[in-house]
Amino acid sequence: MANTLKPIKRSASLRPLSREHHDGLLFCWKIRQGIKKEVTPRRMANFCLWAWTNHFASHFKKEEDELLQIVSAHHPMMEKMLEEHEGIQFKIELIQKRPEYEGLERLVRILDLHIRFEERVLFPFIETIASASQLEAIGAHLQDEKGNANEIYHDEFWLEK
Repeated sequence: MANTLKPIKRSASLRPLSREHHDGLLFCWKIRQGIKKEVTPRRMANFCLWAWTNHFASHFKKEEDELLQIVSAHHPMMEKMLEEHEGIQFKIELIQKRPEYEGLERLVRILDLHIRFEERVLFPFIETIASASQLEAIGAHLQDEKGNANEIYHDEFWLEK
């Protein structure tokens, strides 16, 4: 019998963050495609900076603003989330200074693991300890947020042949 993962049933309140996680995994796929196609690291570094500015920075802020109202920053899971947010930002800044395949590969590995931690460990934990009114408040705040979801990056290096 094949080992298949069942889809995670996410509370409606956290679904906007999960959708953004999907975008983060798509970012990882695009960088991996660029590396496979031997796109210059500088082009991919530019995409990393664009993704940080247009997506990741605001996503991290939303998570921190909302989730830290439910769980203390001193809780080990929240410490992990915050440290990883800082690490991802640092890695993107480093890639701007020294764009190279190794740094890009490391960034997507870190980001991929971070997203999977939040989806498989942190969010289920939040859903079990948050009250219905806390989850409702998160959902309301996230629905009010207007992101840059319609922003499209101009250099689609991952599609090159």
